[in-house]
Amino acid sequence: VNKPAGVLTHPAGMHYSDSLANQVAAYFQERNLSVCIRPIGRLDKETSGIVLFAKNQVAAQRLQEQRETGVLEKQYLALVDGKYIAHQLTDYINCFQAVTHYHVLYSTDKWSAIKLKLDTGRTHQIRVHMQAIGHPLLGDSIYNTSTMNREQCTIYRAALHAWKVRLRQPFNGRKIELEVPVPEDFKKYGGFYVSSGS
Repeated sequence: VNKPAGVLTHPAGMHYSDSLANQVAAYFQERNLSVCIRPIGRLDKETSGIVLFAKNQVAAQRLQEQRETGVLEKQYLALVDGKYIAHQLTDYINCFQAVTHYHVLYSTDKWSAIKLKLDTGRTHQIRVHMQAIGHPLLGDSIYNTSTMNREQCTIYRAALHAWKVRLRQPFNGRKIELEVPVPEDFKKYGGFYVSSGS
């Protein structure tokens, strides 16, 4: 499912019926399909992009195993504060017992477009790691307090998008690759020419 920014993945507090999980469950109920959906991972409320759902417990367990072994791989796109020295910089961050790989796609004097992949999945991992190396996400009200973010940024959420997922079909092992478009608020910045083969 391509989750829009501003929607919770799981029901919480006042957001029960409007969570993504409840919307997916309603989709199957309206079609009289008896499935017990289970989200595989989650995205923060502000993050847009792909969220996987399993339609039964066996599929959920197998997909969770793929996450833990690195077979299921998710790639993100982000807009971050500041200029990177090299446009094609590829590096990784290993802190707080978590690993994030990133590749700079485009950089200006004030912001950069990057692609990321996680080896681990911690709460706010990308947001924390980008802030730790001095390039917090644009629009991030928790981890970015820069002047650019407060006065000139036109992104009104943490600028993070779950762009691509690679996995194996949990029953026949067939390779599956899912990709969703770059969101509209990212397009204003440009810098996201990434081929589907990357």
